[in-house]
Amino acid sequence: MEIEINKYQTINRELNNKYARDFCSIDFLEFRRLFSRKFTGFFFFIQPAYWQWRIDKKRERQRLLNLRQDQSRVSEKVLIADIEKALDRQNILNALQNPEYKAHRAFGSSFEAEMTDLESIKRGLEWLETLNQLRQLDKKSVVTVIASRERYQELRGFLENLQTSLGQIKEGLKFLREHFPQERMIASGVLEKEPSTIVEAFRKQAYNELDLFQKWLDYQQIIRQLEDIGTKEFLSKLRDSNISPDNWFSVLQKGVYENWLRDIHDDNSELRNFDGDLHERKINEFSNKDKQQYEVAMQRLRQLHAERWQEWSTQPEAEKQWELLKKGKKNQREQKIRQFIKNAPQLVTTLKPCWLMSPLAVSQYVDADAVEFDVVIFDEASQVCTEDAVSSIMRAKQLIVVGDDQQLPPTSYFKSIASDNGNDEEEEVYDSLLDECSALSIMKNRTLSWHYRSQDESLIAFSNQKFYNSKLISFPNPVKNTSRGVHFHHVQGGIYDRGGRGDNIREAEEVAKLTVQHFLQYPQQSLGIITSSKQQAKAISEQLNRISVQHPEIEEFSQENSGKFFIKPIEEVQGDERDVIFLSFGFGFDDKNPDKLNHNFGYLSRSQQDVGRRRLNVAITRAKCKFVLVASIKHEDFRSEVSPQAALLKEYFAYAQSCGENLDKKLDDHVSHFDLPFEEDVYQALTERGYAVKKRVGRSAYPIDLVLMDNFKPETEEYFLGIVCDGGTYRKYHTARDRDRLRQEVLQKLGWRIYKIWSREWNRNRDDQIKQLIEHIENIRNQK
Repeated sequence: MEIEINKYQTINRELNNKYARDFCSIDFLEFRRLFSRKFTGFFFFIQPAYWQWRIDKKRERQRLLNLRQDQSRVSEKVLIADIEKALDRQNILNALQNPEYKAHRAFGSSFEAEMTDLESIKRGLEWLETLNQLRQLDKKSVVTVIASRERYQELRGFLENLQTSLGQIKEGLKFLREHFPQERMIASGVLEKEPSTIVEAFRKQAYNELDLFQKWLDYQQIIRQLEDIGTKEFLSKLRDSNISPDNWFSVLQKGVYENWLRDIHDDNSELRNFDGDLHERKINEFSNKDKQQYEVAMQRLRQLHAERWQEWSTQPEAEKQWELLKKGKKNQREQKIRQFIKNAPQLVTTLKPCWLMSPLAVSQYVDADAVEFDVVIFDEASQVCTEDAVSSIMRAKQLIVVGDDQQLPPTSYFKSIASDNGNDEEEEVYDSLLDECSALSIMKNRTLSWHYRSQDESLIAFSNQKFYNSKLISFPNPVKNTSRGVHFHHVQGGIYDRGGRGDNIREAEEVAKLTVQHFLQYPQQSLGIITSSKQQAKAISEQLNRISVQHPEIEEFSQENSGKFFIKPIEEVQGDERDVIFLSFGFGFDDKNPDKLNHNFGYLSRSQQDVGRRRLNVAITRAKCKFVLVASIKHEDFRSEVSPQAALLKEYFAYAQSCGENLDKKLDDHVSHFDLPFEEDVYQALTERGYAVKKRVGRSAYPIDLVLMDNFKPETEEYFLGIVCDGGTYRKYHTARDRDRLRQEVLQKLGWRIYKIWSREWNRNRDDQIKQLIEHIENIRNQK
């Protein structure tokens, strides 16, 4: 069938090209039937009917002969050949138009004799063949469906529905491409080529995760926003990389910081050309000159003093006042200090421009009209009553008040003349000069935050957190052992004599033994014994006197005027300090209530203006090296609900029993490596090479960045090396003196070895900096 149609179409196309449509429209079958020709030269034997046909077709022939006016005339031979082809065309056409023709019966109206679309029929046949292979359909059923008009109409309806379904599918695929462009199946452009089962599985997954769809849309919006600000290429590279999405922000952050840092270095020649060795030399030079300036300042003061005396001594008034001084030496009994200062004020202030006096002494010896000081400074102002300070303030041009509002205010303790049993008497608390000045807006406040006294950080850590809001700058100690820090000594069987002597004899005996032990082990260290009451101080003194008979060598050490020892109640120790402090708590279970603790702890229980809290703060901050809490009770015996003072005492007892470890989380616990990227990078470099490293060692907001542990002394927890970076902690110090001199000196005095790393050199040549650090560590180890 295909050959016949192709032959017909070829002949038809050829004749059409040569004679246009007129020649092809002749009924050549009829023409051949009406006449037959024989070729004998140029003679024709024509039937009579031919002449009639020629008459009827005269006009058609005339048009036929004029078809090719613009071409050469067609020869008779060529014309006869074309007529033969036309006859073949007509025969083929008749056969194709025959209703009994096989193809006509097979394809019905889909078959058109002259213009059949063979490609469409071919695709249909291939589709049927594929359908037959996939579904194993019965060919007869397919033929029946196609042949039946009703089935055919039904099939056409299915086809229309299929077209609608295909449109919906295309819309669905378009939706998937718009909202899931990052999926590999979609982004690769093969979604339409995937089997329907895969597409359906993807659709079901999307439907089941519909609750995540809004997050996905938000993600897409964020991606577009990021791309709009210029990160499209960056995000594309991240997707193609093996970097975990959790680290994408870190990668971006690093890139931004590196570019930012590069830009800063390009604009700053000092940073761009930074040299660590040269910078260290500058720091050493600055530190030396900064210390020298104090010597220079003292020399200048001496010089100014001498110049001032020389200048004043030449004045006429000087000779008169000098005579008064000479006269006073001869008649010392008759000369009164107040009267002499009034008569010779310039002489006294010129010879002695700085006076150290109590407020009472100022009122007693200095006439208000005689001397006017340039500056008056009050130290320990928290214990100075305002009315006592007025006489000194009115004699000065400028006022400086120094004190600690977390230490003891003025109380009636020193004014009381009651008996030794003063625990139960009512205590009166007065406003201090410090409180009055703090409330005045005209006074400028300055906070001294550096804490030098404690050589072990646990000695100040509790007060720093509970009383000073963690604002004090303290320094850790490189060695942890029994000779330093906070300790607890429990006295088994100690009984507080409540209602009697008001002391704890068993505890006093134990404190006396600890005093002897201290002298034998650490005779070079000073010792202070603080008691909760005057009665307990007296009891300890009596026990020391008894025990000194057996140990006469400690008698000289325990003298009150030796400068290395004291026994005082809490109220009298403000301003004192010693290497080691024993605090005898004294209170405990008594004979009347041997199983229940009475929570009346004398002055430590006072709540007025937090006097009880302040007393505890004073007592536990007097030690420089070691503090020992001696008590007959433990923290488990306190009941926090009784009072805030009892709760605070319970906390400190627990802190002391844990040797200074049981404290709330440190301030820096919330700091992550994202906040300290430089220090974190150094930490990673050391730990990857097998070193034991601790981060941010210290209990204040200014810790040491990194510390290497000493593997040779694990029992003492000795730190091997402190590493200081010019990162987050370094930046907190506001002045070069604090950053590069004072901090370094304090740490070195405590016994630290310090190694500095400068971020500029670490960033520029990380590998070389690591190599230098490792060499430094190993050199120290080899020297030990």
